[in-house]
Amino acid sequence: LVKNFPPVEGKDGVTVFGDAIPYPPGKNMAPVPGKNIDVSVDGTEYFAIEAGLVVISGNQISVDKVLKTEGDVDFKVGNIDFDGTVIITGAIMEGFKVRATGDVLAQLVSQSSVDAGGNVTIEKGIIGAEGTSVKAGGNVTAKFIENAHIKAGGNVVVGETIMHSSISAGKHVVVRGGKHCNIVGGTVQVAGSVEAHTIGAESATKTVIEIGLDPAARERLQYLDSELVKQAENHEKVKQAVATLTKLKAQTGQLPPAKDELLKKLTETSGI
Repeated sequence: LVKNFPPVEGKDGVTVFGDAIPYPPGKNMAPVPGKNIDVSVDGTEYFAIEAGLVVISGNQISVDKVLKTEGDVDFKVGNIDFDGTVIITGAIMEGFKVRATGDVLAQLVSQSSVDAGGNVTIEKGIIGAEGTSVKAGGNVTAKFIENAHIKAGGNVVVGETIMHSSISAGKHVVVRGGKHCNIVGGTVQVAGSVEAHTIGAESATKTVIEIGLDPAARERLQYLDSELVKQAENHEKVKQAVATLTKLKAQTGQLPPAKDELLKKLTETSGI
């Protein structure tokens, strides 16, 4: 991170009358190592022993496992991928991505992507579109969620409303504390319970609530079902290939070496 250069000898100055002006001795400005900082044996080089945010306070240098971004995540900042917790004082703007192994805290999510190993806390809300997603290993907390895909290993806690969104929670979904406290449109899948003042609407907006099955297990089951279909289709293709090659061998008495080798492999691997 830092290399400290010791002071070097200076040169005396001279007045307009030719008198010498002695130079003051240089001071060693070596930084003071703070947390997550290691120093070389000769004391000239400073190394980070953890990934994180470099913080210089006075004459001390340290590395924090927290990245704080003042303002919005936009073109001035770019995407964020950080091993630790990310704190954003503004919004995550359209098209940008934030990934953190720890928590993510921001004021607003606007048509962007968030992936956190810990909790995601959005002070205002999540305004989405087709590609908007928020994924958390822990809880997702926001004032409102609109047109977004939310996946939480823990709870999804919302103050006002969830509208036209896809919500998946390993524990509970709670809409409580605001004026409306409703869930309108979209799909909510939870292993635990769903709490809201109003679910659905009198209009034709379809609202689906699925309770009692862990969304991760449901997703795994859907994946296995699709893989089973693929395997069955592949098996059928192999059967047809074996039948074709076997018929050709019976008609000609002998297959070309490449086709004969293919027939052997297909027969061995498929058990046909």
